[in-house]
Amino acid sequence: MEIDVQGALQVQDKLGHEAGYVFIMPPSAEELAKRLSGRKTETSQARRTRLETAGKEIALADRYDYVVLNDNLEQAVEDLVDVLLNKILKED
Repeated sequence: MEIDVQGALQVQDKLGHEAGYVFIMPPSAEELAKRLSGRKTETSQARRTRLETAGKEIALADRYDYVVLNDNLEQAVEDLVDVLLNKILKED
């Protein structure tokens, strides 16, 4: 499932660590702002709000089991696959 931070924390409260939690981390606040701006899908106020929310969410990344840095897409996908395989192999 792909859920926001608040949803993930609610799932953790209900299920504990029966599930694995992965936080996809932007490389930096500056890069996140650049990516959001480049999409041209939101107003500047909406981007500011998203960046403020992202800062609060990043502060909660330590509540996740895994953090994948989304700096390079191919590497991030590889890291996510490694996390998923690691979680699956641990359960077997």
